[in-house]
Amino acid sequence: MSIFDEQFEGLEKAATYERGQFMLPGTYTLKISAVKLIKSTKDEGRYFFVVEFLILTSSVAERPAGASVTWMVDMSKKQTALPNVKGFLKGIFPDVTKEQEDTVFTPRLIEKLCSEDQPCAEVNVEAEAIIIQTRAGNDFTKIRWKAFTDKAATAQPASA
Repeated sequence: MSIFDEQFEGLEKAATYERGQFMLPGTYTLKISAVKLIKSTKDEGRYFFVVEFLILTSSVAERPAGASVTWMVDMSKKQTALPNVKGFLKGIFPDVTKEQEDTVFTPRLIEKLCSEDQPCAEVNVEAEAIIIQTRAGNDFTKIRWKAFTDKAATAQPASA
């Protein structure tokens, strides 16, 4: 076995982790690049719901059109994680009514969105990033999701 075989054994199966830029306060039109559920490399049993975007338009000079941004939700904090994920879903599935939410916005839908098929890749959504204070007094960037105004580019939930 060569030194390269020894040092790089398992390379072909290794996962890659991209730490993207996060959204700064402002408004954006975004195109979804990927939706993922990523297991923490530091904390056993901790997962992050991650959405990667291409910026189409932006009010933020440091995050211009053509750049990429990442939105991450720490799933270990269910009290805030689930409402944040549901807000995102409402932005990309604007035709889902309040009455349909319980049957459409399910773990099976998230599983489908995170699948290799990536059914929401290329879907556009509008976002407003604002700074809020957490209960602990820390700054937190909250994202308010809105349906993209071009109906042809919004997602349709697939039956899972």
